[in-house]
Amino acid sequence: MDQALQELKEIFFQQMGSVALFDANGKYVAVNEGWQNRYTSNGKALIELEGHDVREFVPNSLVHDVLRTRKPISGMSFWTETGTSAFLVANYIPLFKDGELIGVGMYSIFTNSEEARKFYHEMKKVRLQLEYYQNEVNQLQQTKYTIENIIGNGRAIQKLKAQIVKAGGTASVVLIEGETGSGKELVAQAIHNLSARSDKPFVRLNCTTIPPNLAEAELFGYEGGSFTGASKAGKIGKFEAAKGGSIFLDEINSLPLDIQPKLLRVLQEREIEHVGSSRSICVDVRVIAATNVPLRSLIDSGEFRRDLFYRLNVLSIKVPSLRERMEDLPLLTTSLINSLNSSLGTEIEQISDEALKLLSLYDWPGNVRELRNVIERAMIWKTKGVLWPEDFSGYFTSHSDIPLTGYIGAKDALVPLFQMDYRTASESFEKQYLMEALVRWQGNKKLTAEHIGLSRAMFYRKLEKYGLK
Repeated sequence: MDQALQELKEIFFQQMGSVALFDANGKYVAVNEGWQNRYTSNGKALIELEGHDVREFVPNSLVHDVLRTRKPISGMSFWTETGTSAFLVANYIPLFKDGELIGVGMYSIFTNSEEARKFYHEMKKVRLQLEYYQNEVNQLQQTKYTIENIIGNGRAIQKLKAQIVKAGGTASVVLIEGETGSGKELVAQAIHNLSARSDKPFVRLNCTTIPPNLAEAELFGYEGGSFTGASKAGKIGKFEAAKGGSIFLDEINSLPLDIQPKLLRVLQEREIEHVGSSRSICVDVRVIAATNVPLRSLIDSGEFRRDLFYRLNVLSIKVPSLRERMEDLPLLTTSLINSLNSSLGTEIEQISDEALKLLSLYDWPGNVRELRNVIERAMIWKTKGVLWPEDFSGYFTSHSDIPLTGYIGAKDALVPLFQMDYRTASESFEKQYLMEALVRWQGNKKLTAEHIGLSRAMFYRKLEKYGLK
């Protein structure tokens, strides 16, 4: 039996690929034929150099690292410089006898250098892909906004900033309430960036964008094959992705009712369970939630759990609507123009006082988001210079709820209609009409002239008269 085992060891030693043994001082004890045939120094096989320190021939060998740490090292790649240069991917194993470290075994997992070279290049591609996807994930988890991005000096905004600073100094759950487009995510990111978790992930999830039947898996992850269409490898959820950082649950008012008890458990116990598993996983995550509908009203209608509301409503922040802080309109429009000039490549210098007065007459149900869209639309058409009331007329005349009756936009004023003389009012109306016609037919001058009943020559003369070319 002993002879059979010895033969088995010899066969394994010979056919393993490239194998080398080193003593407790890092000196060669033996190498197999695969090593001998592949790695030589000055024409001499390494088998002839037993007793020499490995670093004489492979300076970057990790044999001495294993001797120092007494731990194995796997999958390390390097080029040997032993006469004929060869690429090696090696595993190092510490060898013990009766608890005493007596040496190191080292073996290459390839039968020739070409295989190792192919493996190296494949692994390099995989590593680059992993780095790319990791960068993508990091970008998704990064924040763009701080408290400095909240524009305004009015009383409502000053109060909001004070609440953000207060929330940033705690680890408590935050509930942000505000209308659509008012900037709730901006507030959430500002809180995260002021907190002790600012260097950790900020993971966002809009509760309206996930199908109800996938909400639990999206939030808490799942085990492989736990439902139809699930990845065999399983997947972590948003809570695990936010490990150590913050998770922002936007429009939490849309969270399915059957998922709400599970979220309540996470807030109370700091534990989650993957779909398809009964094993609890501890999570260290700060929850910041936002809603565009008062949750108290949903409690009364049975659409939101009362106990979850109380658990979320630890720190409550109300984001003011744009109509509640119209004193910030000049600062907001200036900031938006500067930002949009960069992204659009336009050269808008400023917005006129008359145009600001026009914007102030509107109720802004879409808040700052709608304001941005309106200014962007005007800038795309104007491209350079100053924004005047007529640059916005195409948008506002399509909104019947805007109280513009009795006013007319003109480059030199936004004044009550009958404070103008007939000629000024007529020209102002004509210019506004032409502007809206161009918007209606998407800037196609030929088509616009045909639809409004002007010859092309007359149409172009009027465009030139009003500076619309």
